[in-house]
Amino acid sequence: TTLYCISNGRRCGGSVMLNFVTAGLMLTQGFLKSKSERSEGRRKANYIRAMAQYNANVEDVKAKSIEAAMRGDIPRDYKRKRALTEKQRASVVSMGITRKSAMPVLIDQALEAEMNIQNKIRTSMIKAQEARQQGKTIRYEGDMQARAAVAQGKAKGKQSLMQGFTSAVAYTGQGLKGMESDTPASKWWLN
Repeated sequence: TTLYCISNGRRCGGSVMLNFVTAGLMLTQGFLKSKSERSEGRRKANYIRAMAQYNANVEDVKAKSIEAAMRGDIPRDYKRKRALTEKQRASVVSMGITRKSAMPVLIDQALEAEMNIQNKIRTSMIKAQEARQQGKTIRYEGDMQARAAVAQGKAKGKQSLMQGFTSAVAYTGQGLKGMESDTPASKWWLN
């Protein structure tokens, strides 16, 4: 194709045409790169969210594991406590100690065993809650990082679009400058 000036019908130089073609290419490149940058931001955000979800699920499984272990340990601890109490009673009876004198000792030992069991339950519940909270924190941080990745992709996309537009304007200006100065820009056409 050749670019002709309408006012005088003369042919414009090849560099003028090249400038207009380059302007179009720069604008297209800006659009395509913008779309690519935005897609990259979304892809990165999806990856970050998936990793955060995985890590949070690991913490949730850890919490469930702690609770399951607690549910298994507590009945065994109570069984041991009952066995120890029966053994102590048998020991007291076999030694011929009266119940009234041995009662404070037995009560103290039973209370200590119960406190140990309750402390074990409390510790397990705290660990499980900490694991759940860690999972929530991981999800939240992942979401924030994903939002930042999307925003960064949008910003890069806008920057690419503006660079493409700016380059297109610059090349268009060079093309118009290359045309005859007395020919208005509205009076040329592409043949």
